[in-house]
Amino acid sequence: MHHFAVKALRVCKQFCEQLDVDALTKLLSQPYEVTAELGFLLARDHYNSAQLNSKLILAIANCVLLEARTQAYRWIEQQREYFFEQKTRILRKNRQQEVTGIVVNSHPNISQKELKRFRATLYQIEKDGLEGKHWGNSSDVMTSIQGFANFVAMVNPVKGAEFQAQIRRIREKYRRY
Repeated sequence: MHHFAVKALRVCKQFCEQLDVDALTKLLSQPYEVTAELGFLLARDHYNSAQLNSKLILAIANCVLLEARTQAYRWIEQQREYFFEQKTRILRKNRQQEVTGIVVNSHPNISQKELKRFRATLYQIEKDGLEGKHWGNSSDVMTSIQGFANFVAMVNPVKGAEFQAQIRRIREKYRRY
């Protein structure tokens, strides 16, 4: 079926010339070599070194065709300053560096802002009860706060132990969980 579609499209040269980057990206992302090859040929004709399109070149670099990937890497190498000029950031020692919610500057930790919010939520729950309180996207507040406390304990056992003790007090006080 892809072979037939590619043959039909190759005949319609005017239509192919009008395909935009999104359409070319879809062709390039196909797992079928014949479709990806058509996408590569059209993208190669569409390529303009004076007006680079990183989305198109990235799609070519991720294509199933070795020839397409090789060409994309050549173009990237030829235009290194374009592709890498805005990608470099200097991260100073005092700047927060975060990976999946964990601050990783000198040692793994949870952001102070998140811990402060969590501490405030626990305080409010302990003081006023569970009604109207939430943490995260879960509808079960106790499960949410217990899960986050366990997460904190994995990253920082001392802080996590404090939160887990506070949650035990909340469980005892409200005995519903």
